[in-house]
Amino acid sequence: MCTGFVITGGPRYANLEFSMSKKALIFGSQGQLGIEMARQLQRNGWNVTCLSRAVADVRQGDVVRSFIESEAPELVVNCAAYNTVDR
Repeated sequence: MCTGFVITGGPRYANLEFSMSKKALIFGSQGQLGIEMARQLQRNGWNVTCLSRAVADVRQGDVVRSFIESEAPELVVNCAAYNTVDR
């Protein structure tokens, strides 16, 4: 799984195998989507930094900005989700 800590990427990142040795940042890395995203990126040669809500809550813009600036990734993925939709 994740060996570090980030993410927003568009269609240009659809071919993950093409983007070898790139740095990715995944927010929401502990959920089902985040875990699988990290797995796929790492499988395809990405250096992935995984951030859980405990480390970087996406509702705190200054925290998100700080991680993006300090990590300087080529790819940022936001896998954070609100999961109590029935309330």
